[in-house]
Amino acid sequence: MMEVMESMIETDRRFESYQSEVKAIAQLGISFQDWLKFSPTEAKPEAAELMYIIPSNPL
Repeated sequence: MMEVMESMIETDRRFESYQSEVKAIAQLGISFQDWLKFSPTEAKPEAAELMYIIPSNPL
């Protein structure tokens, strides 16, 4: 039962993240295709698995 609850919480958090991402796209007024093209300005460390894009002005 605990495993099912943990899975549900994780799924909910993913949906919240996706919703935040879609809101950011809308607020920035860019297309989804342009959003997919974003990349960091610095080189990615070898072991890095995640990438954060932080806008210069808060959303």
